[in-house]
Amino acid sequence: YAIACASLAIAASSLSIILLWLAGAYLYIRRRRLAIHFVSLLAALTMFI
Repeated sequence: YAIACASLAIAASSLSIILLWLAGAYLYIRRRRLAIHFVSLLAALTMFI
């Protein structure tokens, strides 16, 4: 049970890191245009996870 929880936490953290990296790349490409929408989307995704 503990091993399953640890692996799940590792998977969730790596997924959130990938999502943050993608968000940073997207915001760097788009500059300030959709920044507010993307930040709210990231917040919703982290709440969902």
